[in-house]
Amino acid sequence: MKRKLQFGIFTLGLLLAAFSATAAESKQEAVPALKAAQTSAALQEAAEVMVKAKESYARAIDRGLEDWTTQQVMNARMEAALRPEKMVPMFLRGFRDLQKAEAGRPALAKLASAPTVESGISGQILADGEAPAYAVTVVAFDANGYYRGDSDDHFDSSTGSYSILSLPPGEYYLLTVSDRYVDEIYNNLTLPLDARETWRLAEKVTVTENQMTAGIDFDLQKGAELSGIIMREDGMPVQGMTLSFVFTLPHSPLPVFTVETTTDDGFFILHVPLVGEYKLSVKVVDETSQQTWYPNQAAWALGETVVLSGYEASVSDLIFTLAPWPAGSKPGSISGIYRWSDTDQLISIATAFLFHAEDSSLADFKLGLLGSYFFPEVKPGEYILYLDDQLGNLIGGANYLGQFYSGARTPGAATRITVGEGEEVVLNDIVLEPGGTISGTIKSAEGKPLNDIWVLAIDASLMELRLEPWLNNLHLFIGKADARGAYAIAGVPTGHYLVRTISDTLINQNLLNLIKITSGAHAGEVVDAWYGGAANLFSAGSATPVEVTAPLTTAGIDFTLEKGKWIRGRVTDSINGAGKSFFRLFALDDSTALPYLSLGMLIHDNQMDDQGYYRLGPLPAGTYKILAMAPFTGFNNYLSEMYGGARSFASAEVVNVGGGDLSGLDIKVDRGAIIQGFVDLPQEGGGTVRAGADILDGFPVMVYEAASGKLASMDFVQFNGGYRIDRLLPGTYKILALPAVAPYAATWFGGGGAFASAAEVTVGYGETLVCDILIEKGGGAIAGSILDNGSGAPLSQVMVIAYDATGHPAGLSMSDMDMATGSLISQTGQFTIPGLRAGDYYLRTFALSTALGLTGQFTGLLDLFSPGSGEEIDYMGLLFGSGLGDLSGLFDLNMTVYGDQWYRTAPALIEINLDGLVLNLLAYGMPSGYDEAMLPIFLPLPLAEKIPASALAVTVADGATVSGMEFRLSEAGLGDVISDVEEKPAALPARFTVHANYPNPFNPSTTLGFELPAASHLRVEIYNALGHRVRLLHEGTLPAGAHQLIWDGRSDAGEAAPTGLYFARFQSGNDLRTLKMVMMK
Repeated sequence: MKRKLQFGIFTLGLLLAAFSATAAESKQEAVPALKAAQTSAALQEAAEVMVKAKESYARAIDRGLEDWTTQQVMNARMEAALRPEKMVPMFLRGFRDLQKAEAGRPALAKLASAPTVESGISGQILADGEAPAYAVTVVAFDANGYYRGDSDDHFDSSTGSYSILSLPPGEYYLLTVSDRYVDEIYNNLTLPLDARETWRLAEKVTVTENQMTAGIDFDLQKGAELSGIIMREDGMPVQGMTLSFVFTLPHSPLPVFTVETTTDDGFFILHVPLVGEYKLSVKVVDETSQQTWYPNQAAWALGETVVLSGYEASVSDLIFTLAPWPAGSKPGSISGIYRWSDTDQLISIATAFLFHAEDSSLADFKLGLLGSYFFPEVKPGEYILYLDDQLGNLIGGANYLGQFYSGARTPGAATRITVGEGEEVVLNDIVLEPGGTISGTIKSAEGKPLNDIWVLAIDASLMELRLEPWLNNLHLFIGKADARGAYAIAGVPTGHYLVRTISDTLINQNLLNLIKITSGAHAGEVVDAWYGGAANLFSAGSATPVEVTAPLTTAGIDFTLEKGKWIRGRVTDSINGAGKSFFRLFALDDSTALPYLSLGMLIHDNQMDDQGYYRLGPLPAGTYKILAMAPFTGFNNYLSEMYGGARSFASAEVVNVGGGDLSGLDIKVDRGAIIQGFVDLPQEGGGTVRAGADILDGFPVMVYEAASGKLASMDFVQFNGGYRIDRLLPGTYKILALPAVAPYAATWFGGGGAFASAAEVTVGYGETLVCDILIEKGGGAIAGSILDNGSGAPLSQVMVIAYDATGHPAGLSMSDMDMATGSLISQTGQFTIPGLRAGDYYLRTFALSTALGLTGQFTGLLDLFSPGSGEEIDYMGLLFGSGLGDLSGLFDLNMTVYGDQWYRTAPALIEINLDGLVLNLLAYGMPSGYDEAMLPIFLPLPLAEKIPASALAVTVADGATVSGMEFRLSEAGLGDVISDVEEKPAALPARFTVHANYPNPFNPSTTLGFELPAASHLRVEIYNALGHRVRLLHEGTLPAGAHQLIWDGRSDAGEAAPTGLYFARFQSGNDLRTLKMVMMK
């Protein structure tokens, strides 16, 4: 089960997160779950409102167009097309590798910032004995197969030397990742196209503490050589052009490798990291030519195979004559000029979109440069053209309004453009008109004018959207205050807008690359606000809408900004006191639990220094609770914590930010528990073999709470058969591996297929428990089909899960999918759940596995506003959609959602807490493109269900297959298939209770848990066996609820206490409790 399937599962969570963001708009209380959260896990899953910070600055809809429905469909198709693989070749071809590297590594900036030991690996990368001409990355994976670091930031292309820094001591697999060479796993084992099947023969590299392991060199092969000539229909060679070659397998037209090269008098030479039989096509980039399959065929089915016998093979004399266009289908072209209405000056950058007139579908789009646009391959037909001053809309330039050719504001009024066979259509100049203007002044509370402050306007109707694709509505309207504090936002279409200041960020335009984001002139001095509303970014609903009637000016939209306050403190390890710099700090409003955010808090990652000292602000006056959230780094296994030692919002200490700054608000954080190990598979004839990429990998391992049966966390088996599930709270768990491939059965740690009899494991704070799992076999299966209830058409890629009577999965499948490879193998709607033991099973569908469409938009927002280290945001990515990274190709405007069923006919819902998903995405980040780990702990997959009484059991005999299980699913909206289940506040304790410390005996630290029935003053002291006080552990007022304190085994003087018997004395008013503890060294 390869990474393709895992990425699919991961994107489902993003889709549901997107739903949570929109569905939560209608709630009366913004974040009840955050206020009710009683555990670290609940806290991590309890602040969906943070998503508005991601969406508000990326969406605003052009409401000035009259025919709303058609305009929205066109906008959607424009945004769906704006992807790097199409836009970058037209505009920034020379920066392709850079753009890909940055967009494809959204999580790596966070990883690189994590403080680790100074040790690593270095060496040299060559390609056939020379420094590589194309980019190569060396990636390090630890002994369990998890990504630990890469050479992207430490590679010298002139010599091929590389280094991977900050690796903890241990053993590592070293892999190269490139687009143009035969990649290898060290030492000298080929890994074509990122395959990892040769891992068993790999030589692991040992890293010792504070030392660099040098001399780990690679000499990559360029791959098989192909050469030949490309000619046009008239027999003339194609000269000096860029050619795009596409390779497919003989049995599938899906591309497996694409490479570009240039011609020299029609001749080409290219190297490919491929071995075997392939079909091959060529096309001239950015030119009117048809894709031609070797030898000189217009259709893939007619192409012949080319045999590459080895990486050193040479195939010459490949002659391509570009395939002629069928009669009547030779494309023509459309070109023209665009400029501003009040000047002859040409617009520097614009986007031009061409739609089919008959159905409004997107035919093509181009980036217009220096006042001109050109569509070179336009099939004969009728079209509608839309052109927009896209860059001005984004960065506050002239901000002229987009229009349909010629001069129309609506598609219905647009002039149709007819293109005949081979016709070159040159249109009249397109003249863009200015929009309306919003103007006003900005001053401080003392009346001082504030300069260089940006003002942002977004469409007020944004707050009314439900499930409208976010990036389809990408228009921002921005102005900047001058030395007098006066600002103007130009080019705003008619409509109502929410207006907000941005003081902490300054945008410096770099037209052809990135836009530099720096701190504003008044960053940290004042608190930004919505016009007529509150300061919090999440309080857009309190803003007063500003009406604009183009081309008039709406004046008097003035701001008086409050002086900002700051909270300072330090985040440290609860055991050793070391500063922890990778946490993200949030101030949560005491009454609403809304996190206070400004745009600068999202863009600038400068909250903490490398010693863990943080600053949080600028904040408006108010009362807050402080959350230190541990983002996923892969290296540090810490849990989130509230100020005051609590892991719940209700128990957290209130901080009053009044007239001045606060300091000394320190937070101690704990490490979570880790369960890790390897998975072995049974062999035919006896014995076992380690799971891995050459046999089976990528299947899930899940950890369940032993008492409740709830899913606690999960991960996937890596390429070497290892798995790791971290950030667990102390507790008792059961572990399940779910291969989903015959003949292997779902197997609990310790053996067996039943939750009730599965072995239990117990872990504490910071503990690592090794739990190897031996998969068992199952000979039974359940087979059936999944159909559209209306049309009867088969449905592909629908997940079907078989549960035991306790609601835990015993097997799964996806219709038309090969679960071993993650490949789509048919379109019949058929599924087979293999590896089942004899017994009764309950089946349900999970049809959202087919809905990968909207998720790419959400990941784009995360990437664009989560730059990690540094202060550059890829605004060209925001403009062109390259923020979608590796998931951009999943965008599907025509996504259909189906309602799920239990067998038979009983409806099945996805019960999730909608207030919880997005904060986890912010905290855990996106998965590394190099890693099999999908960080899925926050995904609401149906992996622990309550079996409904109406569900029918399917009985499977030993070794038998039960066939004919048919599901007929009906189309539905997301609101029909997802049930919002809010977490309820835990009941307050009835009495003052002290729990046994954990662990006991202990060394060097232990955790003391207790409950208060009401807010109370509490004094906790540690005494030795002689009655001498060793430590005053706590004194102060705490709110009602559950609490924990950690004694680090030291005295008030900081000295380590000796082995012996100790007593913890708790006093709350007149209530006194004593706890006995044993320190054993």
